Amino acid sequence: MLSFKSVLIVITSFLICSCDDRFRPLEHLVSYHEALARSKLIQLEELETDSHLSLLRLPDLRDRTMPLSKFDIGLLEFLSLQRCDVGLVAGERNSILGRVMPSSQRFLYELKIIKAIEQCTIENESLMTKLQGVVRTKRAELPKAFANAMWSGEEAAGFFSLSNGMISMSPERSQYQALVSTFSELVIIGENLQTLPNLSNKVFEAHLKVMLDSEYGGRLLVTLQVLATRLEYATNAIEAVDVNAANCQAPIAYLKQQFTKYYIKIIQPYMARVNRVAYQVLPNLKELGNVASEEPEALKRFFSQFDENTNTVWGRYKQASIRHAQAWSHLFEQCGISLKTN
Repeated sequence: MLSFKSVLIVITSFLICSCDDRFRPLEHLVSYHEALARSKLIQLEELETDSHLSLLRLPDLRDRTMPLSKFDIGLLEFLSLQRCDVGLVAGERNSILGRVMPSSQRFLYELKIIKAIEQCTIENESLMTKLQGVVRTKRAELPKAFANAMWSGEEAAGFFSLSNGMISMSPERSQYQALVSTFSELVIIGENLQTLPNLSNKVFEAHLKVMLDSEYGGRLLVTLQVLATRLEYATNAIEAVDVNAANCQAPIAYLKQQFTKYYIKIIQPYMARVNRVAYQVLPNLKELGNVASEEPEALKRFFSQFDENTNTVWGRYKQASIRHAQAWSHLFEQCGISLKTN
């Protein structure tokens, strides 16, 4: 588990030595708080870390990988199958490299061996019965093999890494169009496993590389955590403002300026981009996470951070963003000030 304080330390360290746009959201949020604190109406004490809510890291490999049955063919059986592809495919698995193949290649192998067995005519009734049992087992395990391919490789480790900062402020770098497309295609694969989809190694590995390159899952968690905490921090101070006739003059006018300068022009558009992509990615992430019904408990707990419940990272952020906007609206309404900006 990674505490919020640790997340901030990581981000701050990058801010010191990097001009990467991924770390500017926190700078703007800090500037937003500092501007509000200059108002005599706002009391912003030192921001305390949120100790009751921490980010879960992607579980260790052993805790997110599901075991698959082994399929070994004896020498005599191997020789008897040379007239079809079963022996050849099985030989790939039994080779030195095959025994250490990554989870993505293992998934593709499972598809190949099932197809090879089902397309092979075998006269030996005993052997055929044995292979039919292998097919039934392997078909039942396809969801596990697919889940392992998705979450047990280095691609998932990079995708969910919490060490890559926040989602970029740049509109061009925060759209993740390639990831949205890739996840949509992966969901289709997961939904049609029993049809044994024709997947080339090149295409499937390209999908996983898009995940790896995006680093989106981890960045989203860090972004939601930072935004929720910072918004709640400011909201508490805004809700505590004492509204009276005197305060509804220059003091409120100053707050309206900062509200427009930071929240309306910088933070809200950024949050809108974060939301737009999340609403496209998270449903597919949930679908992919549910492909295997026997998903490890540690992995289930990790994925639960993306659920919409109020006590999750995603749910907490949504509630914080709604409450923050409502706090400003209520404050300005009490002073008869319109939220419209020029």
